[in-house]
Amino acid sequence: MNRNVIAIHFEDESRAFDALTELKAASAAGLVQLLQAAVVRRDLRGQLQVKEGVVVALDPCMAQLAQSLPAGATALVAIVREFVVDVVDGLARECGGQVQRRPLSQLQAEVAARAAPG
Repeated sequence: MNRNVIAIHFEDESRAFDALTELKAASAAGLVQLLQAAVVRRDLRGQLQVKEGVVVALDPCMAQLAQSLPAGATALVAIVREFVVDVVDGLARECGGQVQRRPLSQLQAEVAARAAPG
């Protein structure tokens, strides 16, 4: 079971909210374990805005992956434990999104390296 940070990019913002609902349902069914999730939008100035989610503050690893969004884009960004990638990939296909996936441990190392002095 891999812990990954995923970003599912959408052209239509409403589809990101649909995907969040579907991801919560998949987690409730035991198909994935949803640890954190948020629908985020990168505004035209490049700033991330959390629209909705199951987070208090955007996790630094989620924020790092969301930085790859083009200005004006919306994505569902989440930290999940995946038994198989087919669940998230299928959800993205059904909702019309494109998946980007990175191992959580890899992003944590990158975030830590950026925070290290020097």
